[in-house]
Amino acid sequence: MTGSPVVFFSRCRPQGADPIDIVLKEKRIFIGYPVWRAGKPYQKGCVRDSIVDVTCPHDQWLLEMERQPRKERRFYNQNRNFVAKIALGSIALVPRPSLGVIFAGRVVDAFELVDDPSWAQDYLDLRVKAGLSIQDHPGRSHVGDVVQGWRVDRFRPVPVPAIPAWIRKSLFGRSTFGQVHAPGVLDLDPYRTLDKLIDQPDRVSYKWTLDRHEIERRLLSDVTPSSFEHLCVALLQLEHPDEMWMHVGGSGDGGVDGLGSDATGNVTGLLQCKWAYWNETLSFETHWASPPTNSYRRIVTCLLHPTPLREESGVEFWSRGHIASLVLKHAKLLPMALSMRIGSG
Repeated sequence: MTGSPVVFFSRCRPQGADPIDIVLKEKRIFIGYPVWRAGKPYQKGCVRDSIVDVTCPHDQWLLEMERQPRKERRFYNQNRNFVAKIALGSIALVPRPSLGVIFAGRVVDAFELVDDPSWAQDYLDLRVKAGLSIQDHPGRSHVGDVVQGWRVDRFRPVPVPAIPAWIRKSLFGRSTFGQVHAPGVLDLDPYRTLDKLIDQPDRVSYKWTLDRHEIERRLLSDVTPSSFEHLCVALLQLEHPDEMWMHVGGSGDGGVDGLGSDATGNVTGLLQCKWAYWNETLSFETHWASPPTNSYRRIVTCLLHPTPLREESGVEFWSRGHIASLVLKHAKLLPMALSMRIGSG
């Protein structure tokens, strides 16, 4: 277990079950998708006989992979690589938005495949009570859901809004567990940020502000990629009150997130929102404005990068600083400004 501490998460919600009480009581964060040994049915108290330890020596791992279905090997290798990155002191996150918190703890032991977990029957009872199966395959048991993982010092309930949006967005995607990476720009580091945050008993309450730099900071902390789109549509509506701006999206939208039109329905503007913009080619080819013409504005907004990374002919670029200025300008009419305490109060 080497390397620097990182931030990682696991939903700890295997196939509809919610063992959060076990997670908190045992001070453990679990990952699922165990590697079951072929021809080795699960026996209570002998997990290691039927599940492969992903931290086993390389030669043994290769031998075990040869016995697994080819289509599964990529996922098993990804899990092994992921586990190898988790060093002592890493910060583990278990999101529970339904409770309004994200539980956070520091890893104190190496990854462990627990051979005889004392909580195994509690977990199976939990599944039965919830009307879920306790066997997902002949010879296997859902005990495998809660035997792989790390022990932490303790889990602290951190209010969801206290976790910066650029960290929070990683926790609610399609992955059930994974590492939280730095965005790669600015001075945003998930470990450094959470290391300072998780031991604070309460979130520092926001005071009303008119300072643009503080507004930029709050935009980065509070605005998720999806809410960013709605914010930009609202700002365009306030900037162009004679137009009608709406949030759009879906198949064939060409990346367009907002559409402006006049009173007769003619398109006046198309909006693309880029929470992070990596110089990718911009396209405004969309069924919302067909055939494409140059008669309407094209606006690209980016929250993460303070200045445009490239010049695009005919495209208006809104940087984070510009967005902050518009939020302050329209603070009295903008609900999101109220929630971020932007304005005179």
